[in-house]
Amino acid sequence: MAVAGPTGDIFVSDGYGQSRIHRFSAGGAWICSRVGPGSNPGEFDTPHGIQVDCRNRVLVADRDNNRVQLFDVEGRFLDEWPAWSPADIYIDKDDYIFAGRSIFNLDGVELVYSPEIRCHALCGDSGGNLYWSMVQTKDESGKSVVTASLMKKLIRI
Repeated sequence: MAVAGPTGDIFVSDGYGQSRIHRFSAGGAWICSRVGPGSNPGEFDTPHGIQVDCRNRVLVADRDNNRVQLFDVEGRFLDEWPAWSPADIYIDKDDYIFAGRSIFNLDGVELVYSPEIRCHALCGDSGGNLYWSMVQTKDESGKSVVTASLMKKLIRI
């Protein structure tokens, strides 16, 4: 779930059910649902994490399509960035965007790629540290691999 800037609209990813993004008003009234399953721009295959950035763009971790898709708050497709199996998205206080194994700037330039970051959930703290949890991942061939339930921390220096 993510909240958009001035309007307070709420965006919810529905990755395990319908491969859709749902939009609600700040008061919780349903506004619309966007798209459905597929691999074309604007379509999803397991949309998972979702965030709204400082430019009021909705970023969706389109996990099984190996990309991050960007939309305006009205649902218009803006761009896509390749990202290996992004399950979640986190945007830190310096506007670095963590998705899958990559760290992007606001323009979609991949600044860092790390095979060590394989996550199901991702978040950060006020000190800039990054936390992620993992219960299952896919290897490079796409085969699912079960891992021990774990949580990792990347300390910002």
